[in-house]
Amino acid sequence: MNQVSSRQVVLMGFCYVFSATLVTWPGQILRSAKQDAWVGVPLCTLAVLLVLWLTDRALARNPGKELLTLFVEKFGWLGKAVLLVYVLFSLVIMAKDVRLGVDFVSVVFLPMTPALVVGAVIMGTCVFMVRGGIEVIARMTELYLPVFLLFPCFAARCSFRT
Repeated sequence: MNQVSSRQVVLMGFCYVFSATLVTWPGQILRSAKQDAWVGVPLCTLAVLLVLWLTDRALARNPGKELLTLFVEKFGWLGKAVLLVYVLFSLVIMAKDVRLGVDFVSVVFLPMTPALVVGAVIMGTCVFMVRGGIEVIARMTELYLPVFLLFPCFAARCSFRT
């Protein structure tokens, strides 16, 4: 199998959205907005839809080109500056995600293992997954998703008992 099926794409999208909303997004909103947190959901949805629509329009006008290449070609040094900010922002987000993963694995599964070792194992796994291509990630999603869906159910059940 050298391609990804539409079912696998849906599973990968579901894993991404579910993990993003389960771990980081609601906690940050609820910490600051408390009972008014519902207001942020439609506003964020509109902002994301606007960005996706603009991206789609830009790529439709320039078929066969990547978005980041278009920035540099159209805006020169300003496009390179936007690209630099985008890369730095992505690095900050990835560092936060790695830290969340290391904290979770260290607390739940390997409490006696140093965080540096856990982080190295997580990063090594990620590197090998990415080098394997989208097919490897799609296959791993099929194995990972059932466990990932069961975990919140068990975690919620355990938290009600205490």
